[in-house]
Amino acid sequence: MRILVVDDEPIVLTCCQRILEDQGHTVHLVGSADEAITVMEDEPFEILLVDIKMPIRDGIDLVREIKEKWPQTSVVVMTGYATPGTIRKSRSVKADRFISKPFTPDELLEILQTIISKGGRR
Repeated sequence: MRILVVDDEPIVLTCCQRILEDQGHTVHLVGSADEAITVMEDEPFEILLVDIKMPIRDGIDLVREIKEKWPQTSVVVMTGYATPGTIRKSRSVKADRFISKPFTPDELLEILQTIISKGGRR
């Protein structure tokens, strides 16, 4: 699978890359929502891992745009602020899955396996 990871924290990007590449996935890393849109316009990905809290443009706005332009793309929202409101917002923009940071490699892989086994979507 081709996976795009969007997070403003380099440690999160590096950890996700290591976990996902060890499983044979092709991983591309970006640090902002605007970079994610630029990359998707050049070469869409099957799955996006998106942080909610990012400077300038947040992940909720990014997920909304991704689902409008590339509805077939599965999106996993990541956040260190897992409140009921955050979860509701993620669902309202049609995120496929939600994961709280910090997460273990097994938790991330389990969510991705669920998406992959259901044909890339929920």
